[in-house]
Amino acid sequence: MRKIKMNSLRTSIIALTLMISCLAGHSQGTLASGTVSGSSIGGGLWQYTITLTDTGANPISSLWYSWTPDTAPFFYLPDSSASEISGQDSWTGAVDGDSIRFSGGTALTTGQSVELFYEADFSPTMLADAAHSGLSVAYDGPIEGGPGTPDFAITAAPEPGSVALMGSAALILVLARRFKMVLKHA
Repeated sequence: MRKIKMNSLRTSIIALTLMISCLAGHSQGTLASGTVSGSSIGGGLWQYTITLTDTGANPISSLWYSWTPDTAPFFYLPDSSASEISGQDSWTGAVDGDSIRFSGGTALTTGQSVELFYEADFSPTMLADAAHSGLSVAYDGPIEGGPGTPDFAITAAPEPGSVALMGSAALILVLARRFKMVLKHA
């Protein structure tokens, strides 16, 4: 009984800490989150889709993807081969070193997302293996012209095959456990 109460207390403390962190984060102004996924389009090229979401109080008008001013070497894509840079809602972009600047589109407000696109000759595995490849900064206004977010990571979205594999593994574990219980009671 005492162990259950301690676990409940720990869970409550963790939940309260997370709530305070989220509230503190929202009061900082421009905050963002994002995911990136890639799929082969043939000829050694990959099409990448970034989903950028505004999670703060200020609008987001631009994104410097795979660049921050805080962590050397500052530019994080595996190379500067990115091309065919575009986005929804009139967002455009350009390569800057081993990073991409996206801007010019409809500003995002709290809870809104936009999909941004680019092609490159590096695979999702190479992107994931590049140190700090997702570190980015979003801006309320032009790049470096308005308040920016703290550095945040645009994380790799799980590939559909990976999600299916994890689901299959979970199903097998559940069935194995049930089979073991049936044998135990037989």
